[in-house]
Amino acid sequence: MSSVKPLYRAPTRLALKERFSLHRFTRGEKASSEAIVLSHRRIFILPTKAGFFCGITLAIMLLASIIYNNNPGFILTFLLGSVCLVSILHNFRSLTGLCVSLERSAPVFAGETARALVRIENPSGSSRLNLEVALKGQPPVRDFIAARSLSTVELPLKTSRRGWLNPGTITLSSRYPLGLFKAWSPLNFSRSILVYPKPASQSITLKARQTTSQGQAWSRLQDSEEFSGLDHYRSGDSLRKIHWKAYAKGHGLMVKQFSGEAIADLYFDLDQTPGNTLEERISRVCRAILDAERSGLQYGFRLPGFEKKPGSGEQHRSACLKALALH
Repeated sequence: MSSVKPLYRAPTRLALKERFSLHRFTRGEKASSEAIVLSHRRIFILPTKAGFFCGITLAIMLLASIIYNNNPGFILTFLLGSVCLVSILHNFRSLTGLCVSLERSAPVFAGETARALVRIENPSGSSRLNLEVALKGQPPVRDFIAARSLSTVELPLKTSRRGWLNPGTITLSSRYPLGLFKAWSPLNFSRSILVYPKPASQSITLKARQTTSQGQAWSRLQDSEEFSGLDHYRSGDSLRKIHWKAYAKGHGLMVKQFSGEAIADLYFDLDQTPGNTLEERISRVCRAILDAERSGLQYGFRLPGFEKKPGSGEQHRSACLKALALH
């Protein structure tokens, strides 16, 4: 005998608790990895301070009209009341239908200001006026979105430690058109911003393991290098060291040479880095990676359980810094 599926499934206690929780009005629902389309389920409306006093004024006008049997007073009271009710609909329509997503933000170093990029798309044929986008505890950023267009709002976010940083609840709100009511929608996204370690304040002379044909030796990464001449380009040389003026004159690809430059590949090892704490050693290795990349050197990188072969370039630098940030 085949089982018949019930047409209605009663919500569980957990689902009811989440639906009627007060945190839903301020913190929003669970974080989403995709774009969120604002609907009646996500938009909340309450009167502002001006709307509250407007309601009291209308109540007094209605009471006075009843006491004195004043027909013009009734007409004015109901006319103003209908305008207030219609403004609720326009206030709701200023947010409904918007498609909101959080774009990927560029990594920053600890202590710098990150930028949460909120992408708002308006697919409707009406413009959205006086929109406000804000993070918790920060002043809102006002925006205007024309019909059938999109806009990207940058929200500043302070950083203090390395690792993944989630912006938290992003709130879209509007007081359009009369400022008597406020419609808002708290949103959460699962996308986070990568925060690199804070590099050491000064360039230091850091030992790095150097791989040579005779075995392993130790060399030092110098703080500064002096220009010593030009040499022909070889496969694997850094593009930053190419002398483009010589190439423009028809002399071929020439590479700048610097005195004191390490020819062999360098290895930065966190376990071999001096420092009193883990964060201090990470900060020193971060500075060494930046200095090596700026000097155009080939360098490798090693962490407990992670190793990056010698290389250079933006991708190599980003991979090393990301491993440091998440260690």
